[in-house]
Amino acid sequence: MTRSARQRQTSRPGRLCLALVALLAALGPLLTAAPTAAQAASDTDPTTAGTTGGPLLITVSDLRPRSPQPGGDLQVVGVLTNTGTVPVHDVQLRVRVAGRLATRGELRQSDTQQPAWREPRHVEPLADIPPGGRLALDVRMPVDDLRLAANGVYPLQVEVRGLPGAQGSREQLGQVATYLPWFGGTPVDPLRIAWLWPLVDQPRRAPRETMMDDVLATSLSPHGRLGRSLAASRAAESASCPAAVEPPAGRAAAAPAAAAPCRPAAVTYAVDPGLLYDAEAMTRDYPVQTAGAATVPGTGGAAATSWLTSLRAGVAAGGILALPFADPDVVALTRGSTGLAADVAAARTLGVTVTRDVLGVDALQTVSFPPPGRLSDAAFDALTTGSTRAVLLGDDAVTPVPVNSRSTPGARVALPPSTTSGAVTGLVIDRGLSDLLVPSQPQDARLAEQRWLVETAMISAELPNRGRTLIVAPPRRGDLDPAVVGAALADSGRVPWMCPVRLSDVAAAAETCPGATAAPSYAPDRTADLVQPDPRGPALTADLLGQVAQVRAAATQLTGSVIKGGTEQAQSTRARMQRAWLRGESSAWRDDRDAGALLVGLASADVEELRSKVSVLTGQITLTSNNGRVSVAVVNELDQPVTVAVRLRAPADARLSKAQTDVLEVPPRTSLPVQVEAQTLTSGRFVVRAQLLDRDGEPFRDPQELVVRSTRYGTVALAVTGLGAAVLLIAAGIRLARRALRRPAPA
Repeated sequence: MTRSARQRQTSRPGRLCLALVALLAALGPLLTAAPTAAQAASDTDPTTAGTTGGPLLITVSDLRPRSPQPGGDLQVVGVLTNTGTVPVHDVQLRVRVAGRLATRGELRQSDTQQPAWREPRHVEPLADIPPGGRLALDVRMPVDDLRLAANGVYPLQVEVRGLPGAQGSREQLGQVATYLPWFGGTPVDPLRIAWLWPLVDQPRRAPRETMMDDVLATSLSPHGRLGRSLAASRAAESASCPAAVEPPAGRAAAAPAAAAPCRPAAVTYAVDPGLLYDAEAMTRDYPVQTAGAATVPGTGGAAATSWLTSLRAGVAAGGILALPFADPDVVALTRGSTGLAADVAAARTLGVTVTRDVLGVDALQTVSFPPPGRLSDAAFDALTTGSTRAVLLGDDAVTPVPVNSRSTPGARVALPPSTTSGAVTGLVIDRGLSDLLVPSQPQDARLAEQRWLVETAMISAELPNRGRTLIVAPPRRGDLDPAVVGAALADSGRVPWMCPVRLSDVAAAAETCPGATAAPSYAPDRTADLVQPDPRGPALTADLLGQVAQVRAAATQLTGSVIKGGTEQAQSTRARMQRAWLRGESSAWRDDRDAGALLVGLASADVEELRSKVSVLTGQITLTSNNGRVSVAVVNELDQPVTVAVRLRAPADARLSKAQTDVLEVPPRTSLPVQVEAQTLTSGRFVVRAQLLDRDGEPFRDPQELVVRSTRYGTVALAVTGLGAAVLLIAAGIRLARRALRRPAPA
C-alpha cells in the first residue's frame, strides 16, 4: 500500500483543543460512542469494532468526493488531537467498511447499533503525537481498495491505533464512524428533489404601523436567522462544481469511471408576505416603540435593503410561494363558530398582492402550504379554493410508513373523496430528510451533510429503477446552520442519485430529470388521512380568537359602514386595520401566546380609540310647555367624513315627532346638531336614549342618555329650548377646539 498522508504537527492553545473535544462529543449518531479501555479491540483482531476511551480524538472536516467513483480516490481531511498526558508512539490510521445497508430502516438501525466491521481496507502510519499535540490529517486512498460492490450505503470507520507512553502494545485510541454512499455500479433512475425554502417570522408591527421591537433588524442581518437562511440557499444556487480529488504524491491519477453531475439547485421560497411588508418598510426611516408611547429610530435599514435585494434575485431564478398574510392558523380559523373562516381567503389575496408589490414578481398560486399539524376538512376546503392544484401536507396527515418497509414512497398521495373532486393533489414533505437539516445536537457540519447524503442515497438504492419525487422543506421558523443546509441543497444537483426539480413542475405533474430515459410515474403511493386535528395539538386559543373576532367586527363596521368610503384615506385606514387583525391570527402565536395577546390587545385599543372619535353629545333639556324640541349633537373628531344616523327613544309619557333621523354626513372635525319635536303628556323628568346608527341601520357604540324635564310653564318654551340647543352646540364647539389644539393622532 502506498503511503498517502501529508502530516503536519501544530500546537494551538488549550482552549481550541477543548472546543474540538466538545465538538466531537456532540457528533450524535455519526460519532460512535467510545467504550472503556477494557473493551479495546486486539491489534490482531481486525473484525472487532471495539473502541477505547483513549486520548486521541478525530475531527473530520471534509470527506471527498460526495459521490466516489471506480478508479477515483477518497480523501479524508481532519485533525487528530492528543488530549492525554503522555505521548502516543507508533501511531497508525486504519479505514474500515462494513456490509452494505439495503433499506432506510437498516440505516436508522445502524445509527444505534455497532456494525460488523471488516478487516482494514487502508492502513497508514502517522507521526508520534505529544501530549496536547495536534496532527493534521489528509488521507487519500484509491476507492477500488475499499472493494465496494452493489449500489447503496456502506458504514465507514476511521480508527487510530497507537502506543500510549513507553510500554504496552498498540491499542485503539480513537475512532469516528460515518457512511459512504456508493453508486459506482449500475446506473439508477435519480430521485427528483423539490426544495421549498421557508422564510417566515412572527408579526412584529403594531396596529399603528410602528415596529413593536427591532428584533427583525438583527434577524435580517448577515449573521441573523433569516439572513443566514437566505444566504445559504443563494450560495447553493450558484455553487461551483467540486474538483476531483488529486492522488498523493508519487501515484498517478486514474480517471474515474463516471463524472459527477453538476446542476444548479432549484429553490422555491415560501415567504410570509407580512415579513416582506415589514422588511420593505424598514428600508426607509421607521419608528420602534419603547416603554410607554415613545419611539426611537429603527436600525435595520441596511440589513433589510440587502436582504430584499438578495431575495429578489433568488425568486427570479427559482420562484416564490406566497403564504397567506401573517401565516394564519388555518385550522383554528375554520374551527366551529369562530366566524373567522373568511379571513383565510382574505389573507391569501392580500399575500399575493403584497408579494407582487414588494418583489415585483407573481407568486406561485397553485400550491398551498399550511402550518404544521393535521388538517381538518374545513381547513382543507379553505386552502383549495381558486387556482390551488396541490396542498403540501405533513407526514402526520398520511398513512405512516412501516419501520421495516423495503422502500420509501414518493411525495404524491391520494386524497379522500370527501375533500376533493380530484382536481387537487396531496404532496407530502419528507420529514426525515427535512429534519436532518436541523440536527438535534450540534455536530460537525461536514458529517451532518454526509448523513443527509447517505439518507437520499439509501432511498434511491431501495428502488434503483424507479425514480420518485421527494419534497424537502426545512422547519418553518427553524434556525438553520448555513454550512449544513447550503451543502445539502447544492448536493441535490451534484450526485448521480438525485436531481433538482421545481415545485411548480411537481404541482403540474411535469417534473423530470435531465437525460431521463424512462417516463416518470406520477401515481400516488399512499392515501392521505385527513382527520380532525387533535384538540391538544398546537393551535390558537379560543380566547385569543374571540378577541380577534371582536376587533374584526368593530373595525369592519367603522371602516365599512361609518367612515365615508371611496376616498384613498378611507381605503388606507381599512387596509391598515385589516392587517392588524390578520396579524392576530398568525400561527406564530401557537408557541408565543403572550406576544399574540399583546398584539391583539393593541389592535383592540386602536379600534376603540378611533370609534370613540364618533359620538353623540347629550345633556339636559327643560321644556316649559307640553311641546318643544329635543336637541343632540353628532361629533366627528376624525380626519375623515362619517355617515351616521341618530335614533331617539322616549318613554311612554312622551311622544317624539320621529324616532330616527335620516343618514347624516358629518365632515371631519365637525359637530352637527340634530333636533326632534317632542310632546309631553305630563310634567316631570324623563330620559330619552340617543343611539348612533351606521349606514346599514346597525347600532354604533353604546346609546347615550338625554334627560328632559317638562315644567309646562307657557309660551316661553321655544326660547328656552333654543337656548338649550345653543348651549349644547357651544359645548360641542369647545370640545372640538380643545382637541384641535392637541397634536392629532394619525387616523
